[in-house]
Amino acid sequence: MKDERMAAIDPMMSGEQINTSLETVELAERYRKRVEVGQVMLGGSGFGLRIDPTISTFTFDHVRREILISPSLIEGMAMSELEQDYLFFHEIGHFAQLAEDPDAYLEIFDLIKKRSQEAPDETREFIETAWKNFYNVFFDINDNAIVEARNPRFQKKQEGSNPRPGMYEKHVKSDMRGGPKYAQFNSAVLRRVMLPDAHVEIDEDVATVLEQPFVYLGKTHESFYEFARSFFDPSLPLRKFLSRLERTAKPIFERFLEEDIRTGKVKEIIDPIDLGDANPCSGEIKKMGEDMKRSREGGKGHAQRNADKRFSGKMAEAGFLKEEIDSMRKIRERADPVFPTLVDLWEVFFTITQIEQWETQSGYPSGKDVSIGEFIKQLPQFITAPDRLRIFLRDTSHAVSETIEPSKIDLSIALDLSGSMDRDKRRATQEAAYAIVMSLVQLKRNKDVASDDEEKMSSAIDINLRLVGFGTNAEELFLRSGRESQEQRIDIYSLDFEKRLWRALLDIEKTDMGGTQDAEALRLIQKEIELPENIEALKNQKAVSVIIEVTDGETATAKESGTIVRALHAIKGVHAKGIRIPGSLYQDLDPLVDEQGGHKAHHVPEIIEETGIFSDVWGKHGVRLDDISGLRSAMVKILSDLISQRESHS
Repeated sequence: MKDERMAAIDPMMSGEQINTSLETVELAERYRKRVEVGQVMLGGSGFGLRIDPTISTFTFDHVRREILISPSLIEGMAMSELEQDYLFFHEIGHFAQLAEDPDAYLEIFDLIKKRSQEAPDETREFIETAWKNFYNVFFDINDNAIVEARNPRFQKKQEGSNPRPGMYEKHVKSDMRGGPKYAQFNSAVLRRVMLPDAHVEIDEDVATVLEQPFVYLGKTHESFYEFARSFFDPSLPLRKFLSRLERTAKPIFERFLEEDIRTGKVKEIIDPIDLGDANPCSGEIKKMGEDMKRSREGGKGHAQRNADKRFSGKMAEAGFLKEEIDSMRKIRERADPVFPTLVDLWEVFFTITQIEQWETQSGYPSGKDVSIGEFIKQLPQFITAPDRLRIFLRDTSHAVSETIEPSKIDLSIALDLSGSMDRDKRRATQEAAYAIVMSLVQLKRNKDVASDDEEKMSSAIDINLRLVGFGTNAEELFLRSGRESQEQRIDIYSLDFEKRLWRALLDIEKTDMGGTQDAEALRLIQKEIELPENIEALKNQKAVSVIIEVTDGETATAKESGTIVRALHAIKGVHAKGIRIPGSLYQDLDPLVDEQGGHKAHHVPEIIEETGIFSDVWGKHGVRLDDISGLRSAMVKILSDLISQRESHS
């Protein structure tokens, strides 16, 4: 009987893949078919799929580049065969998400770890559970879309062909009243998206948030429930999925979680709301993601890891903490895709002009004048072969050196650090600021190396850098030395230059400056640009000034900001751009005091409609992003636009 069972199994699954712990031929055949469809679900990930009855969980073999599935986790569930199929493919769906972009997937673990470590010891475990619960809900929604799009069996219209409604009816509670607010939010969203007509019972304040109209990218959805169905999209790239999640659902979840922490409800034990699968935030899945990343790396990957080690060591010596260095490494990694392009664009932004030396030479058949000396020497030919005479003078030139124009750039980046700038917007801002600043620094270093040969290059590029954070006031984030401020030129070779720059970039994440009054920052920048010596350099095209503002909201100083922007554009050699990061706009409100506990709390931010003030201030010089993940790429477009503007002004 054993031999008959094994003979019925597909040869590619024999031995390692399915052994006699699968008791029947039918069971073996069922898993063979599941593997075939599962492989299709993984698409072009480059990873294989293998059933291994000897393991008790899911794992990844990075040597063979295979995902290993344990049948015991499926067979142990009290489910029908159709439900088991759905659960099996549900697991493969998570692996498809992971394989698509391990870096993006693994960022979630860092966020959860960070949020839990920020909490007091007595709530740390509960905070971690809450965040895992949140991500599991939305990953499950997207996962099920992948399952049903890539498996024809679940696309049939007849009743009973798709087991999802019944599974979520059993596994997700309909009545969550009185429980933690964050859990009510998670459960209600999952239940209503997976079961559109399902009934949910939740506290009135949670229901109000979920049932009121929700505006996203200018489109009004009937409710947040309706909007949340946009995550049920198999074609949604993981980066875009996470960006959308962080801009929409996460702020709501965080506000409910903060209330649960304040009231102590966060400590209540809640039932997991999944299909009994391995939590996508589990340690095993994280290990799999890291293995997948390693399996994709070649020599370049090893070189990058060595470079990361050197960078980490250098920053540790500069006094940065491990968690700060980890954040810095992530900023560098995420800026890598656009960094070379930005360096190339800066190269085009600065033009190289040859300096020529003119001298008069004789011996030409025509020219501006006759050389008497040459005429005397060639006199014998004057009568016999006059057409061969070479007796004229000409002015000729040759390049003796090169110069860069302009020879100085004043780069000012104004950064919105108001209360409405959440962690994700700030992280994107950090990456964009790093990419634009360090690409310019890299170009200067490249030019400085070229200028070592003084005969070829008479001068390189000077950089004046300002990073200005603004809220209800404005302050310099990048601290220039006294000499740098006086000369308005930073020393990129000073021992502490990178240390000061990284301190400024890290401050973007943790500095809350209140409201959105960008006129404060623009005025600081304008004041320095309008110094007489700077105006003279701009007028003579020896210098150029580039100003970039990054904000998520509409300024409270619209009239003054617009006046400053127009004044800056009126100065020859000044190029100013505004970037509007997308996301819900919230009213910046002062803290309240909770009358019951005496604890400080915040208003639930009021969502406000856009008024068009950003466009009024920046006009054609304003860039509105549809997706926060496009901020780095927007910097590329802005630099391209600046090149075009410079050429048209020249």
